[in-house]
Amino acid sequence: MPHAAAALTWLAAQPTVDGQRLGVMGFSWGGIMTVYLASEIVQERLGKDVPTPAAFAPLYPLCSNIRAVSKIPRNPFYNTYTRMRAVPMLIQVGTRDAFEEGERPCDALIAMWPTAARELTDRALH
Repeated sequence: MPHAAAALTWLAAQPTVDGQRLGVMGFSWGGIMTVYLASEIVQERLGKDVPTPAAFAPLYPLCSNIRAVSKIPRNPFYNTYTRMRAVPMLIQVGTRDAFEEGERPCDALIAMWPTAARELTDRALH
């Protein structure tokens, strides 16, 4: 997460970049971190000097893993799902592989989020 925070801070400081319109995307583990970064809990831990992303695009974030880990009290990402921000998010996942549960693996994770966050989340199933 420190790398994402540093990148957002650096980008927002560039004169040709609108810091209010930054987005974050990541693949696999980066996709997992992208989902976590959308939580107010994680954003608060990063501090007020780190720009808040305006949109997120996790690609293959292993939603079943996020769902399980977020419920473990000793995990640093515990309960992050309870305070997901209401910002646009596009989650892209495969539907036929051995790494996820079922054909719509992210539905159960998204169902745990606050209504406002769920309403701004789209899924692209491949």
